[in-house]
Amino acid sequence: MESNMIENETLDLNIDDIRGQGYDNGSNMKEKNQRVQKRLLEINSRAFYTPCACHSLNLTLCDMASSCSKAKTFFGLLSQTRWKSRIESVKAIRFQTPQIREALYQLAEICEDSKIKSETESLATYELENFKFLLGMIIWYDILFTVNLVSKNLQSKDMRIDVAIDQLKGLVSFFERYRETDIEQSPEESFRVNYFLYLVDQAIFSLKHRFEQFQLYKNNFGFLTGPALEYIHGDERSMNRDSQLGLAERGC
Repeated sequence: MESNMIENETLDLNIDDIRGQGYDNGSNMKEKNQRVQKRLLEINSRAFYTPCACHSLNLTLCDMASSCSKAKTFFGLLSQTRWKSRIESVKAIRFQTPQIREALYQLAEICEDSKIKSETESLATYELENFKFLLGMIIWYDILFTVNLVSKNLQSKDMRIDVAIDQLKGLVSFFERYRETDIEQSPEESFRVNYFLYLVDQAIFSLKHRFEQFQLYKNNFGFLTGPALEYIHGDERSMNRDSQLGLAERGC
């Protein structure tokens, strides 16, 4: 923080002119009691903090993937990389499982390396024919596909905060509906309780928690966006039209 302040002085930038601060939603940045947000607000109380929406969605997925042991093992060792890259890998297996399994069996038949032969047979038999793996793959594809759509919309250059909040509320509604998905008749009822519900409940909690700042800003500045702003613009257009009519009637 101190080095940045020195740089601002060198560039002749006035920190009092800052009206916002935005970065990822990590605790070291957003913590309002002692972290970067707090330190900048101490210097300029008008520098409102706004989290990066897409990074917050990424962290929400990380929360879900670490919510229970079954979720952790699905993607292997968890890394906080962009989850967009995982959609394509899940999509390929989601829609081409029979073809991939058949290719693995063929590889096992022609391969002379005993280790590779064992690994391909194990993958084809114990993973791609495993109920928990297949159902988990379907669940994760549904989740990643839906979250990615919202993430792309939030990156629009003309995105407004009221629209962003509506998108996020729609995402929460998706998870609330998805939570009621009927997989109770599956061979493994414990899968729903110990995996599926963990994921969805964590998603709902994280979305509400990580985006609470957005709702606060809408409560404070909502009159500047959406219908309220359109109403003001409508009044301005009406007044201009009336003024023009008055001038025309007077022959001006």
